[in-house]
Amino acid sequence: MPTTLALNVTIPDADLADLVAALRLRHATNGNPNPTIAQMRTAEEADLRQRYVSIVVQYRRDQTAITVPVLT
Repeated sequence: MPTTLALNVTIPDADLADLVAALRLRHATNGNPNPTIAQMRTAEEADLRQRYVSIVVQYRRDQTAITVPVLT
């Protein structure tokens, strides 16, 4: 059974408005210049999943690296 990784991020109240504005700029695409917080959260979760996939792929590649002997 898969495990859900729950990440809690605390944003100081003084930074919240700037964070939301920055995320809106980042995620404003294709006719949706003002994405909702739910849409941005979904996009951020998808980005994080893709990042984790890349990390696991690289880790597995590193684990299966072939060591070529140096012959003299």
